[in-house]
Amino acid sequence: MAKLTSSELNKIAKEQSNVPSKVVKKAYKRYLTVSSTDDDIVKVSDFDRLPDLPSGSIMHHVIGKFAQLTGATTPAESPVDFGQLMGAVDRYVGATGDDKTDFLFSLWDCDDDGILNRGELYYMLRIFNGDGLTDDDVWKQVDLVLGERGVDVPGDTHRGLSRDVVKEMLEAASM
Repeated sequence: MAKLTSSELNKIAKEQSNVPSKVVKKAYKRYLTVSSTDDDIVKVSDFDRLPDLPSGSIMHHVIGKFAQLTGATTPAESPVDFGQLMGAVDRYVGATGDDKTDFLFSLWDCDDDGILNRGELYYMLRIFNGDGLTDDDVWKQVDLVLGERGVDVPGDTHRGLSRDVVKEMLEAASM
């Protein structure tokens, strides 16, 4: 897949009902900077090179979850189709209620066990808190959140937050 023409990019932008065209075009510019090849093909593994994103294994999981919204699969060396990726982002942005909660939960539940364990919660909080905190600070936040929810077992990776608890937390945060 070569670089998109202006008309191809405009077509993708018009297909999105929940993401403004301006955002699609800005996302495409960022998408092109990710490619590790001269032909502008972006692979899942290329996302590892972005300094402001989490570890490659987490990014592979996140890109894979977005790809699932379009029915695609994404092995590490497979190309990430920009149109499919934007279609998935558009579906997420347009989702409401339980659909959005389920998708957000699945992004961070890397082992698909229905629980955000201590490590998964760490990655989630690390992303949302940015670089302003040390790793130790983020781990303290993780233990605080788990302790507030009655999962006061630091270091126990088999306990965590269920989807329903995360839904409660999201609803409380949006009030």
